[in-house]
Amino acid sequence: MNNSVNLLPSDIGATNCYLGKSQYPADPYFQGRFSEVRLSSSALPAAQIIGPTATITQPTPGTLFAGGQALNFAGNASDYGDNPLAAASFTWSVQFNSNGVTSTVGGPWTGVTNGTFNIPTNGPVSTNQSYGIRLTVTDTNGYQQTAFVNLPPQISQVNVDTVPSGLQLSLAGFAMATPSNMSLVAGYSQPVSAPATQSLAGSNYSFVLWSDGGSLAHSFSVPSTNSSLIASYVLPSLNNTLAGTNLNLSWPSWAVPMNLYSATNLSPPINWVLVTNSADVSNNLKVVQLPWTGQNAFFKLQFP
Repeated sequence: MNNSVNLLPSDIGATNCYLGKSQYPADPYFQGRFSEVRLSSSALPAAQIIGPTATITQPTPGTLFAGGQALNFAGNASDYGDNPLAAASFTWSVQFNSNGVTSTVGGPWTGVTNGTFNIPTNGPVSTNQSYGIRLTVTDTNGYQQTAFVNLPPQISQVNVDTVPSGLQLSLAGFAMATPSNMSLVAGYSQPVSAPATQSLAGSNYSFVLWSDGGSLAHSFSVPSTNSSLIASYVLPSLNNTLAGTNLNLSWPSWAVPMNLYSATNLSPPINWVLVTNSADVSNNLKVVQLPWTGQNAFFKLQFP
């Protein structure tokens, strides 16, 4: 290494700058060997030129993160003379960026060349987010160098629907008419809920179950692959039996909030009248007893 050379490339004023060759044909070629060559797109301060080199080997660029993931990180570093730096030279941190706002969520961890950071299972609904691994190394002269790897989220498409389709649901705090589709970060838990009862096209439905087995309102863990989340509803059945001069009408107890209405004919306009007779609830059924006159009668269940 010749430390007495202080000629800058800009001083040459030539179109071509050579390594080991002069601009003048008569000059001899460089008789030696380069250990390495570093090119920069701009002028660098001396501290950066002779500073250490930091390399993150894990995670690799292009790695995606998911909620609940154990994120492993590792790296190596060397000084200006390519001598490996000890673990004491390493400082790690983890940053989280969401919609342009960055915060440090892990570290700083000093004195280790590798480690693990657990991605939480809760996070923003927006997919505009990322985690970043930052490594800063400091050599014995106090010079520093930083390496950074950005990890975008793994995104899953969740198709949200009901049986029958067209009812209302809520996912990740957003009310929606089904069918609908949402892009969510895989591994995150998002709140999901369904109304216990709702109406569609004049019919009244009651919630039965979610396709993931959850309760009426629960946390939904977003899968790592595209998936569907479906809430099933049923129409309550209205049963009738004759008992002497009485007509007994019954329907499931889970439909107790529904009212009973009657009409004498179905010719438009239909005049539905609320049945105000008292009812009993037993054996998971709501039962109303009406006197039977032998006249035509039609009944329906409907929410108030």
